[in-house]
Amino acid sequence: MDRMGFWGGLWRDGDFVKFWVSRTVSNFGTLMGALQFVAVLALHATPFQMGMLGALGTIFAIGGISSIVGSIYAGWAARAFGFGKALVGGYAVYMLTILFIPVAQEPLLFAGLMLALAQLGDGFFTMFMVHESSLRQTITPERSLGRMNASIRSLGLAALFAGSLVGGWIAGVIGMRVTIVVAACIGILGALYMMMSPLRSVKQLN
Repeated sequence: MDRMGFWGGLWRDGDFVKFWVSRTVSNFGTLMGALQFVAVLALHATPFQMGMLGALGTIFAIGGISSIVGSIYAGWAARAFGFGKALVGGYAVYMLTILFIPVAQEPLLFAGLMLALAQLGDGFFTMFMVHESSLRQTITPERSLGRMNASIRSLGLAALFAGSLVGGWIAGVIGMRVTIVVAACIGILGALYMMMSPLRSVKQLN
């Protein structure tokens, strides 16, 4: 999807715009209410802590903006560097930016900067997802697209569940910061595996 195709195609489709707006408003309202509810009623947050929660919300917003930029320029990256390099590179950069998270520590300004830099990786992950979805839909027969998407979704959720359990256990043994580093390194190994495949040399999808 190139820049002109993004703004001139999907955004002129009334049904797509309605779907996007409904999902966006729903997600916004859910997170807006859930975070404050947990902070005030369950954790008894002080006004200062609520202010810090607002600062974290601003940092997370950087990730949202970065994702929008990544989706817009995904097509440009594929044309400039080749489809395979844009796909693999986007994932690799995203995993590298996760390493900013365990580096975050006092003073608060430095911690906020590290977390903001980590959020910039969302744009590269979005770029990867755009190309990954295009690849799956190109190489999968049309009659099998539903089963393929369902299978990918199921396997992904299973991996998230297993990763959460293992990550929680490891964090209790070696600490949270080291666990995040280990998780990022595992993701980088996945990017290296893709780099060693013929996928990296794909210039464009037919």
